[in-house]
Amino acid sequence: ASQYFKQLPSPNDTGTDGKNLMAFRFAAPIENDFNTLISRVDYRLTSNQTLFGRFNLQDDTINAAPQYPGLDPRSSTLTDNWGLAIGYDNVLSSNLVNSFRYGLTEIDTSTVGLVKANYTTFRFIDSLDAPTTTSARRSPTHNFVNDLSWLKGKHTIKTGANLRFSRIPSTRDSNSWLTATVNPSWVSGIGRTFAPG
Repeated sequence: ASQYFKQLPSPNDTGTDGKNLMAFRFAAPIENDFNTLISRVDYRLTSNQTLFGRFNLQDDTINAAPQYPGLDPRSSTLTDNWGLAIGYDNVLSSNLVNSFRYGLTEIDTSTVGLVKANYTTFRFIDSLDAPTTTSARRSPTHNFVNDLSWLKGKHTIKTGANLRFSRIPSTRDSNSWLTATVNPSWVSGIGRTFAPG
């Protein structure tokens, strides 16, 4: 424990009582990245048929503050979402139009923590490497839509179907590590022994 404590910075704030429970404050640098790409293509196959395609990509990184100066962020939230859509319109006759759409959207988010092995924490003292774990969720959704429109004078009758398929698998490693806590209140003659009441 002594060797571990020597790695921690000295307090620069009086904290709770200015003697036992003191604090360390610093301006934490945080760097985030936000990237988005959107594209679309339209194409006329024939005078009665059109086709379009659309693609969207989102690649974001949101970092938490580091535990102490010079360390990596305590955690990073990674967002790697993307989606595509394809559409096909066909004018079958002067009063009959068919429209088909397919879309695939994938939401892929994860919070990447620093824990890579078993760890011990000391109560009242922030760990040198924050004990943050990793979790992730990836949910692809397929969507098929087809509409048929019939026009008669001032009236339109539309019929169609919408089929959607989705799964939401997720992972987390919060229960993958053994942890221990050292609590100074468990030692006789300190902590609650001298607390009022």
